[in-house]
Amino acid sequence: MSGTASGHTNFTLFDSLPIGALVINKEFKIVYWNRTLEVWTGMDKNRIVGKSLLDSFPNLNQKKYADRIKQIFTGAPSAVFSSLLHRYLIPVEGKDGSFRSQNSTVTPMVSPSGEVFAMFFIQDVTELSARIRDFKNMRDKAIQEIKERQKVEEKLRLMAAVIENTAEGVIITDTQGNIQIVNKSFTKITGYSEREALGNTPRLLRSGRHNEHFYNNMWRQINETGFWVGEFWNKRKNGSIYPQKTSISPVMDANGKLSHYAGIFLDITDRKIVEDELRKLSTTDGLTDVSNRRNFDFTLDMEWKRTRRDKTPLSLLMIDIDRFKLYNDTYGHLAGDKCIQSVANSLKGFANRPGDLVARYGGEEFTVLLPGVDRLNAETIAQSIRSHIEFLEIPHPTSGVSKFVSISAGVATVSIDHGATPSELVELADKALYQAKRAGRNRIYVYENK
Repeated sequence: MSGTASGHTNFTLFDSLPIGALVINKEFKIVYWNRTLEVWTGMDKNRIVGKSLLDSFPNLNQKKYADRIKQIFTGAPSAVFSSLLHRYLIPVEGKDGSFRSQNSTVTPMVSPSGEVFAMFFIQDVTELSARIRDFKNMRDKAIQEIKERQKVEEKLRLMAAVIENTAEGVIITDTQGNIQIVNKSFTKITGYSEREALGNTPRLLRSGRHNEHFYNNMWRQINETGFWVGEFWNKRKNGSIYPQKTSISPVMDANGKLSHYAGIFLDITDRKIVEDELRKLSTTDGLTDVSNRRNFDFTLDMEWKRTRRDKTPLSLLMIDIDRFKLYNDTYGHLAGDKCIQSVANSLKGFANRPGDLVARYGGEEFTVLLPGVDRLNAETIAQSIRSHIEFLEIPHPTSGVSKFVSISAGVATVSIDHGATPSELVELADKALYQAKRAGRNRIYVYENK
């Protein structure tokens, strides 16, 4: 069972990650345990896979963990357990007997068969936390003893060495935000040399992805609580945008007066790539690379709310490949998969506005969600899709409908009122599809509900 979830989803690509990764099903049974966790815990995956996570780690029985993890299986978003509040999910004991600090993320994943799993990513942040604490301690001591010249000089040299050689980027500004100190990692991450950075402000790195409200809230928290820890997007000298984890603190002088601000940051591009891949796995159909049914249901609910608010029409196309079982039986499943992929690729060309969504609803059935599109335009799009699919000239002479692969489509458009529900739109489109198939297939049937 190692490396797969119920034999459907391959997780072996996570074996080489330097972070802990594990997967559980809704019964909390472990279905995947990567090599990093084997090293950290000493627990062999062949012994732990198939067993309950709660048996090995009873601390997760606590309500604050168990309830949040259970919600993952009912459509809740990812859960984040930071080291500041939770310290660890999977206890890992260090050589000195203390437990390692962890940042953990639990993310929903849906297998091709529709089964929901919870994927844990566990990052050891012990060294990073220690470096931050060490840096703050050295900073405070250096400022407090500033009048003792020899001691101050020695400590400043020590602090400079730590700052210069740490893997995290360090940036120190005066109270006006003018950059006073940066280290080598700052240059390595941002591309700006020390000479280019000094005298500038951190605005030099702004990506444009965050508005002034975001920065105002950040600085208010720094000044009110004495620190800020979070993630945001910055821009390198070459113009590329990257995500970073940042800690910002005010620095006080010996008299308790604000003298500087110190920031420590880490490029988390690799972590974001992993998170994006996981997000894609949970929302995308593996065969066609269009949305899966779970993401369709979520998007329909969002667009429904937007439609009610804006009082605009909402159209749905329900599309079925005609006589697909016969095609599969005639040409084989490999050819059937290629046929489904070709149809999906064609559909994507007709849903290119923001908000449009193509989803594989099940088997050979697809949906196309068209927010803001009325009945006439939805029918026109459906007819264009039908013509385009047949124009692909995928041979299907035994279908009894056409000598090429064809589709039937039901079109439903609703104008939202207080009594309507999202499921009503799906039901209307499904009824329309049934009428199109009943009338001989390779055609469009429109069902409008006012």
